[in-house]
Amino acid sequence: MAEWRAAHLEAVAALTDALEWRLPAQRWEHIQTVLAEMAEAAAAGSTDRLWHATANLELCGPQRVGTRLGDAAEPGDMKTPVPKAVRDRIVELTHTLGDRTAADDEPEPGTQSGP
Repeated sequence: MAEWRAAHLEAVAALTDALEWRLPAQRWEHIQTVLAEMAEAAAAGSTDRLWHATANLELCGPQRVGTRLGDAAEPGDMKTPVPKAVRDRIVELTHTLGDRTAADDEPEPGTQSGP
């Protein structure tokens, strides 16, 4: 249960970060595939698949150093904020994962939550 919770929290953190990214359009297209992988992993309850998909999302993020100082940008490198469809999917996934994490925190019926 602790591993599942940790995977959910990491996924939510990565999704939240992604809302702030500025990336080339092609990368946003790839992120849609990664978001689908994350949703499938969460729906299947697969901790390993969720960790893997979260790592893939993090790898899609902005590069720390895209070009050397003075280099001209490539034509396809125009960076854009998250497109509306991707933003909506990220928000949906964040809520789904957050709801599942909160449900995991609830005590099981018949158990006490305090001393």
